[in-house]
Amino acid sequence: MRQSERTKKIIALLGPVLDILEIVDEIESGLHPEIAKLIIKLFNSSNNKHNAQLIFTTYNTNLLDNELFRRPDLFYFQKSEQRHRIIFFVRLQHSAGLPERQSWRTSFY
Repeated sequence: MRQSERTKKIIALLGPVLDILEIVDEIESGLHPEIAKLIIKLFNSSNNKHNAQLIFTTYNTNLLDNELFRRPDLFYFQKSEQRHRIIFFVRLQHSAGLPERQSWRTSFY
């Protein structure tokens, strides 16, 4: 099968990106919460020599642990009732009124 030059270029570019970026939907699904926390910690570890990034969704607010994240690392999204658009977005770095060490998991209730 022959690939176009554009396809070859996309494949070549994806290799390095896949080495430094991991996207996981519902990271806690099927895992013990402590294992999910351990995986998250690996991306903040000094062992993360290539500064790989983890992007994940979760319904488990216990993963929003102040010890796991720095404020700029967290984004909060909420979908509309029709579930087709985001109606609320906060980058916690810019969120007014949240003390620096306040538990983020209780901030949205």
